[in-house]
Amino acid sequence: MKKLLLFNVLILSVMFLNDKEAFAAEIGESKKASVILTQDESPGANLLSITQASNLNFGSKSITLDDLIFKTTEASTIQITDLRGSAPGWRLSVSLGEFTSTDNKKLSGVQMFYPSANFSTVEGAVNSDIRKPVSVTNSSDISFTDPNVKGVLLSASSTPSSQVLINAANEKGNGQWTATYALDNSIELKVPSGNFAGAYSANLTYTLTDGPSAT
Repeated sequence: MKKLLLFNVLILSVMFLNDKEAFAAEIGESKKASVILTQDESPGANLLSITQASNLNFGSKSITLDDLIFKTTEASTIQITDLRGSAPGWRLSVSLGEFTSTDNKKLSGVQMFYPSANFSTVEGAVNSDIRKPVSVTNSSDISFTDPNVKGVLLSASSTPSSQVLINAANEKGNGQWTATYALDNSIELKVPSGNFAGAYSANLTYTLTDGPSAT
């Protein structure tokens, strides 16, 4: 009789535990979170712009019988901001005017070389490696100091032609990007021998165009 009673108590205990597990089952309900991103459509909104560009200082050297090769005396930057919601891409071109002195002397045969830039964007920007623009390099445009370094070569002229310097393909280059030419990767200037002494300057023109380059 005692064995039978003990058996019944165990049965009841097991049934009670199973009931507790049934009541502890999770009950969930699915909802959605939503957000809308828009671009500024107000009149005059500057959605694609050059927000910063450095003047270039190449310092001073004495005239010799050889061509003079200069490098910028400090790091230089170009900053592009693209706030368009569709990120259709863009291209940045550059042209170099004629070097002229205050007494109207002109330098002949001057060339400028841009190596590939290092790019950075705002801290915390998502997918920055995927969205990064690229520096253009032409196979025939070579550094004056290192034949293994390719980039973009400009010729100074009173009627300068533009060269594409940076290209952002479709869905790239959105947000804010800074191209940096550090001292160990600087922009170069070559002044051929035979030019007169003097202090010279030229207009360096950057042009930002909607849409990437085809090349």
